[in-house]
Amino acid sequence: MIRSAQVLMLSTMTLGVAFSAQAVYQVGDTVENFTFVDTDGISRNLNDYKGKIIVLNFGEHWCGPCNSEWADMTDDLWNPNKDEGVVIFTIGDDSEPDFIKKADQYSGGCERGGWPWLFDAPDTIYRDYGNGYIPYNAILNQDFQLTWGDSGYGGSFASVQREIDKLLHPVRVKQLRPVGGDRCGVVTSAGETVALEVLLKNAQNAPAKTKAWLDVIRLVGTDVHQEQRTLLTEELRLPPNCDMQNAFILEYTLPDVLPAGEYFVRLGVGETYGDHECSDVLPVTVQ
Repeated sequence: MIRSAQVLMLSTMTLGVAFSAQAVYQVGDTVENFTFVDTDGISRNLNDYKGKIIVLNFGEHWCGPCNSEWADMTDDLWNPNKDEGVVIFTIGDDSEPDFIKKADQYSGGCERGGWPWLFDAPDTIYRDYGNGYIPYNAILNQDFQLTWGDSGYGGSFASVQREIDKLLHPVRVKQLRPVGGDRCGVVTSAGETVALEVLLKNAQNAPAKTKAWLDVIRLVGTDVHQEQRTLLTEELRLPPNCDMQNAFILEYTLPDVLPAGEYFVRLGVGETYGDHECSDVLPVTVQ
């Protein structure tokens, strides 16, 4: 499908192309992993975001409704959800320099508190999800299942927000960082104990007690399209009365047999593994 070279059909609500095709994924499907480099030069692997609600936002720099949507996205969608276990990926394919300019204009990129913008030159991701029109938004749940998708922008994210609200867990990890450090990561050795500061966000209907799960993830491969695989998962005990007002310290001892290399850790909260909300991944270098 060629979105930028087809005859366009324009309205104040939706911009699309005259040719439309059946998307690969339908609602209810579990999607496959993908990896792209964002406009900040960071490799983004879908598997890193297990436990997150993922909004895939498709658009192009020349699309008027896309620009209108992006202009509202920071205040109306990103800021209200970025600490709620939600990540947004804006994805385009038409012109990389122009796409980067739009990322700088509307989001500022991750380095300035925005969301990731991915450049998909072959247009492969849109083929998987889109219906031939942009702007187009698709939502994946915490287990990478497609739950919703729709095109057009009418000046509100109400329909997107309704779908997000349906998926939110009652207990969410708002913050995970090294004690005395920042989100840039941890440098340590196998067998050493790492102290992490955790801040949860509890909804009013949150259970009084819950469990936590810590994943240790190993990088596989050396290029920017490397896979990341869960190496081990361990059930943890949370201290009593931990909530969003009270950060607590979680200490975890890395296995003695852990080889030197680059890892990530992420913390999930939920009664069972596979049905929990996860933190962002935290880089860990084992020397």
